Amino acid sequence: MIVIDNISIIVIAVLLVLAVATPWISIFVRRPHPKQYETDGEDPEDDTPLPGITVVLTPHENGQELKENLPLFLNQQYGGDFQVVLVIWKSDTEAADILKGFSSNPHLYVTYIPDSSRYMSRKKLSITLGVKAAKYDWVVMTEATNKPAGDNWLATLARNCREGVSLVLGYTYYNSETSSYRQYLKFVDDLYLMRETEHGRTFRCNSTCLMFAKQAFVDWEGFRGNLKYLRGEYDFIANKYFTYGETLLETDPDAWMEEEEPTDKEWKDKQLFYQEDRKHLRGRARHRLPIAFDQTFLHLDYLVILAAIAYSVITQKWVIAAAAAIAMIVTTCIRNILAGKALDEWGVDVPHWKSVWYDLSFVWHWLSYKLKYAKADKTDFISHKI
Repeated sequence: MIVIDNISIIVIAVLLVLAVATPWISIFVRRPHPKQYETDGEDPEDDTPLPGITVVLTPHENGQELKENLPLFLNQQYGGDFQVVLVIWKSDTEAADILKGFSSNPHLYVTYIPDSSRYMSRKKLSITLGVKAAKYDWVVMTEATNKPAGDNWLATLARNCREGVSLVLGYTYYNSETSSYRQYLKFVDDLYLMRETEHGRTFRCNSTCLMFAKQAFVDWEGFRGNLKYLRGEYDFIANKYFTYGETLLETDPDAWMEEEEPTDKEWKDKQLFYQEDRKHLRGRARHRLPIAFDQTFLHLDYLVILAAIAYSVITQKWVIAAAAAIAMIVTTCIRNILAGKALDEWGVDVPHWKSVWYDLSFVWHWLSYKLKYAKADKTDFISHKI
């Protein structure tokens, strides 16, 4: 006969309440949603002509991707004027050869940077030259390795070009060849960042697609203040140029972009350089607070379950062990369902059942790169050595 005492009742109640309640303390519940509009690139009720837009690409050693993706940018179905500015290194003969095949395209403009530059990141120099070469008032900064969602990508972004707006953040996701863990980690970061922007705050931009007014770039003196940092171009622009009411988030699937799979080195560099760059961004503590809140309840949920199992073994109160097993199944299933809805909604190719285990690993992943950063030579993160 199974006897359930008061302690067992309390423990079982706590287990079940936490199992049902804590999965809802998650970014997947508070997540932003894609906002799709019925449009062919122009609002049928708006006769305002589409503005001129410059797309700035800064490829380096991306010959194959440039060859595949450049036509996707040049062949946009856009009702206004647009140009694609390519900024390449003088020594990049592969890119130069590829561009010969596009030399007659009226939308293409090519400029060059020297192979060596001092006291600033070459990437930031390339972007700055590209913006200066832009002949239109709006600039889209993205990568030649990205694939636009379709022919209406530029027109979908352009509907945000209006008075009172100076910065527009786009959404990009890793292609399906990328490991599911890396896709998932980027996606969760994106959700937190997009939610912040929707609520009137922008910490950084984890996606490689930004549109801004050229005059804003000039007024804010480009990358002044962070020129020496080798990475973080999108983060620094989003953080520095953000103004409440003047920054928008474009989430229409027609405006999405697919990023190529990062190499192991690219992935490692991205994580390590962020450890440096985040120290120079406004609102760091405010950004970390909801992440810490969610992670605390996530781990509390499972720690309580494990503690209950340990207690049941020590006291041989097996009814608690059974309740803990049920709580584990219930809380995991709820979390997987909530994460799965978000993954499907945003087109991320990750098996739903992996989401909980990935979530539990995030804090350890972050700590591992924090330790690697602590051991690294800090001059590796800047363009000139002291």
